[in-house]
Amino acid sequence: MKDHSKIDRISTGVRNLDEILAGGLPEGNLTVFAGPPGSGKTILSQQIAFKNATPDSRVIFFQTLSESTAKTLKYLKQFDFFDQSKLDTGCIEFVDLGDILRLDGLEKAIELLMNHVKRLKPSFVVIDSFKVFDDLAKSREELRKFTYEVAINLMAWNCSALLLGEFSKQEIDTNPLFSIVDGIITLQHFSEAGEERRFIQISKMRGTNHSRDEHTFVINTEGLEIYAPRVTIRRQPNSDRKIKGDGPVRAKLGITTLDALLGEGIPWGSSVLISGVAGTGKTLLCLEFIYKGAKEFGEKGIFFSFEETPDRLITAAHGMGWELGEQIKKGNIEIVFVPQT
Repeated sequence: MKDHSKIDRISTGVRNLDEILAGGLPEGNLTVFAGPPGSGKTILSQQIAFKNATPDSRVIFFQTLSESTAKTLKYLKQFDFFDQSKLDTGCIEFVDLGDILRLDGLEKAIELLMNHVKRLKPSFVVIDSFKVFDDLAKSREELRKFTYEVAINLMAWNCSALLLGEFSKQEIDTNPLFSIVDGIITLQHFSEAGEERRFIQISKMRGTNHSRDEHTFVINTEGLEIYAPRVTIRRQPNSDRKIKGDGPVRAKLGITTLDALLGEGIPWGSSVLISGVAGTGKTLLCLEFIYKGAKEFGEKGIFFSFEETPDRLITAAHGMGWELGEQIKKGNIEIVFVPQT
């Protein structure tokens, strides 16, 4: 594939999403966020909007549902990315299209939409939800005409746009909107074994050599936080640490008796499999190893967990008298949670 690095890109402000997108959203693209209710579409779009709203790069957030702007802002304020000053200075503006859509239909709605775009000349536009237009269109032909008119006008004004909707897989294949947009990002969520699982996938993004994989994410006070765990680990032999006297340097596990059985620990740089049935203490052994390495020897460590959340691991360690959270705050330990698919 050709090098697309020269394409101007917009940072999403979402952890790991820019990396998955090979640098961010291409400037000027029309991108659909598709997914069921509660999958995170609106929060993701708001996070991107606040990240990019400046006096020189205004953002308009069009709302087509019955929810008032006051209610939207009430829930927005719980997130760290919310910035009241960007609303006060007009960097970002929320516009309600719900009433005019219900009372006057699609034609008046697009007229109001484009009047705002012409007046504010935004760099970024969000429409939440674009799916409402499907329900209000009197015919498939009216929907097609409306969709093309919105897309063409936004492209003419050189706006980057996020179009949100509860589109199913079948609708993505048949809705006229998807034949003209530049990008499709799908979000999903479901419960498994009592835990909520969330996934995001870049199905399409023109001009981008993006990841095609599903990536897990969580929603917290920062907004969306995406896990992209694929990393390359390279061993870098260091003569000062590899050889000491007549043999290799050893990394102590922190358990005196076990270290003695192992000849004062495991050889530095080796890979060790800890095997056993559930409940035999595999996780605790590894927690003790990484905690004592950080606390007693000043070593940094990463704990990849495919089952237990960071909070559960911290609680388990605390029960053993190991202040894992303290070492995490100091930057000595990082827990990377990778939920099972």
